[in-house]
Amino acid sequence: MKEDYIYGVARVHVREAELLNRQDIEQLLTATSYDDAVQMLAEKGYTGDDSKIENLISARRKSLWEFLQELGVSPQQLSMFRADIDFHNLKVAVKSQILSEDAEMFMMDFGNIAPKQIQKAVQERDFSDLPSIMGRAGQNALDILLKTRDGQLCDVILDRAALESVYKAGRDSDIPLVREYVKLKTALTDIKIAVRCCLTEKSLDFIDRALAVCEGLDVHALALAAAKDLEAVYTCLFSTEYDGAVAALKESMSAFEKWCDNQVMQLIRQEKSKCSTLSPIIAYLLAVENEMKIVRLILSGKKNQLEENLIRERVRELYG
Repeated sequence: MKEDYIYGVARVHVREAELLNRQDIEQLLTATSYDDAVQMLAEKGYTGDDSKIENLISARRKSLWEFLQELGVSPQQLSMFRADIDFHNLKVAVKSQILSEDAEMFMMDFGNIAPKQIQKAVQERDFSDLPSIMGRAGQNALDILLKTRDGQLCDVILDRAALESVYKAGRDSDIPLVREYVKLKTALTDIKIAVRCCLTEKSLDFIDRALAVCEGLDVHALALAAAKDLEAVYTCLFSTEYDGAVAALKESMSAFEKWCDNQVMQLIRQEKSKCSTLSPIIAYLLAVENEMKIVRLILSGKKNQLEENLIRERVRELYG
């Protein structure tokens, strides 16, 4: 194990103390306005143009990745945690080919691949410089979109490829936390997709195309159930290690999404006591991502003047 992880983990443990705690969340929830909540967050590192929520989130993400770069961790070790950004940018670039919007306005930084390189690949119809899974998906999605103008099918192709890319990278990792995380992420995302397809009465073929293969979850059986009804989905899940999802799903989709994020927090908390492996650094990364979700949720609620109890019931567990 690399010695420099000891230094990196020590710095991460210091930063963990700066994460939002339960008292901070309570203050945000009881803030009288969006502006008051933003002012509180400024003291916790969420600074910048607060006219849009995503500006604050982007600034926090920038700070996170700059800090991780300082730790000397190999970029390859964390590449799978940037893959979603790459595929988001690919989706933006592909859809820009039939829309009049400037793709650069909607692209995100801190992916593995420069946004301009992705945009160039799409514009020139040459995906050879992109990773193989990404290139094939980009070509396929672009062809489908140009022929059918079916943006939803384009999303399905790219979202599944993104999930498969992360799953493959994680399963090849020698870090137990990473292997467990990608298994959990893929399974929970598949369940979420299956339920949404069920609620919108998608065909079996559509659902099969949307789900990514995952250890511990028979995705074709899940697709068959989703093509039938929600009760069939519940029955399917009861025979898996994800049976706890059923109670949350019966409550609401937002309750299920909260349950999913809480499962990730429960997985990574065990890494806090470690001091010489990469796992605590990865756990910190996921903890900050979870925190940003909570901040986005609360600020969105404040901006839309939702009642406090409606926001509160959606708040996820914290890392601490």
